[in-house]
Amino acid sequence: MNETGECMSYRFNRVVVIGSGTMGGGIAAHVANAGLPVYLLDISSTIVSASFDRLKKSKPPSFFTPQTAELVSVGNLTDNFSWVAEGDWIVEAIVENLQAKRELVARIEQVRKPGSIVSSNTSGLPIGVIAAEASADFKKHFLGTHFFNPPRYMKLLEVIPTPDTDPRITEFIRTFGENRLGKGVVICKDTPNFIANRYGSISAALALNYIYENGYTVEEADAIMGPLIGRARTGIFRLQDLVGLDVSSAVADNLYGLIEHDESREVLRNPKLREIRTTQLERGRLGDKTGGGFYQKPAKGKKEDILSLDLETLEYRARREPEIPSIAEAMKIKSPGDRLRFILKQDDKAGALARHTIYNSLAYAARRIPEISDQIVNVDRAVRWGFSHELGPFEIWDALGVRETVANMERQKIVVAAWVKEMLASGHETFYRYEDGRLSYYDPSRQAYRQERTTEPIGDEVLFFELLTTTLDAAALASLCDAIDTVENGNYAGLVIANQATDFCLGSDLGVKELQDALMRVRFSAKPVIVAPAGRTLGAGAVLSMSATAIVAAAETYMARSESAAVKRWCGESSRPR
Repeated sequence: MNETGECMSYRFNRVVVIGSGTMGGGIAAHVANAGLPVYLLDISSTIVSASFDRLKKSKPPSFFTPQTAELVSVGNLTDNFSWVAEGDWIVEAIVENLQAKRELVARIEQVRKPGSIVSSNTSGLPIGVIAAEASADFKKHFLGTHFFNPPRYMKLLEVIPTPDTDPRITEFIRTFGENRLGKGVVICKDTPNFIANRYGSISAALALNYIYENGYTVEEADAIMGPLIGRARTGIFRLQDLVGLDVSSAVADNLYGLIEHDESREVLRNPKLREIRTTQLERGRLGDKTGGGFYQKPAKGKKEDILSLDLETLEYRARREPEIPSIAEAMKIKSPGDRLRFILKQDDKAGALARHTIYNSLAYAARRIPEISDQIVNVDRAVRWGFSHELGPFEIWDALGVRETVANMERQKIVVAAWVKEMLASGHETFYRYEDGRLSYYDPSRQAYRQERTTEPIGDEVLFFELLTTTLDAAALASLCDAIDTVENGNYAGLVIANQATDFCLGSDLGVKELQDALMRVRFSAKPVIVAPAGRTLGAGAVLSMSATAIVAAAETYMARSESAAVKRWCGESSRPR
């Protein structure tokens, strides 16, 4: 591999993206963010130019900087199709139509240069079928790459090889996605909707059916189905509006026809669910793209309140704040596991919906092993990275206690996968555990634990310090000082401070003197100290970064010094040329 982590036998000098819609345009922008020139093609020059203009004005921004957009050249599929021959990576991202994708793949095969990699971006169409009529060499270089929207901000990239895909190409795309595009890559089987959307579609339908059948309001449902249970702030109905009701409906209909063997597929065809979806679609209420879905935004330029859909009358009305006291009480609990345990015990609407959704979703995830993945860690990562959940389903199960959760499921007549019961019977009480400082996960096929695949970004002569808390508390700083002592007194070249959390550091609750003493150790360490922040890096986190010998920041780092006089004083008094 070279210094960027790319396999030396493959190299991307130019990328071609075909399809300039939301996904194709977003993929092109993010590839440009990685410093690569991109050809963006669509049916006509008018379509691609309009799409590119929207892309440059998108909020949140698709491009890192306005100058990044200069790496993208736009063209049409009639006059500029010869550009495909210049691509080292050709990404097909057109409409979700199997025949259209197959016809485009046939055109690509006629002009692609030898050795170029071709991938299809689809949320669930069978990858192998798309290139079924292609040559053996084309199939060797073909696979699925499912980005999540928006591609710049959503961490998940599902990579779907077929039986014909060269394993070296799969590994190259994985490495390129992780090291150059900054993605969390999950290798998926070529099964309907892959991992994230398979789980997400059934999990959402399970929740929606219960909501519709038990008299919840959209406000109540979103308050429960968001951060309260470790999910994104959009909740369930706000997310539907963001995705588009036409899209979510098409995905559900497509999935239903592909999973005849799935014991849970009928949740996608619940009569009440279909009635509401059909009515909304007939009335043109597709979500944010039409100004109204489950919420109705005021017309542009008008200062009016956002309205909510009444799920009984299917008419808009004034918003109603949910009156469920346990929600506010639970949100005081920081730990996602502790918060879940609290809400699952509540005898109210929040507890009832949480129990139905969590228990059924966890059980469904287990029943899909090994169909959608042999590795439970792939399911957890796909769900966390694809939907911004705090924990994946098997991580939630561990947080709640596997044995206790199985008992709760069975009390509710929920079918638990046989392999989970076998795991417990053999004396294994958790899906994950640490062995020799490394994470291991339970492998049902082996009936034993296996160590997770890890990359080795830190050399043997460099010590790594992982910041595990969102704030720099006394314990974290004491551990950091111990790490510096170890580096200075041992045969180490230096120290790297980083973590895998959503945010690097959100500040400190310590006094100025305590914080300054620890950060002086960083600033004046006898060995280099490198800080690698990502996400929000605020207050003391920013000062820690600025105290280091060097900062190696992720692209999505949002750093700001606290405005408190104390930290201002520390920054001013302690500054020195770097």
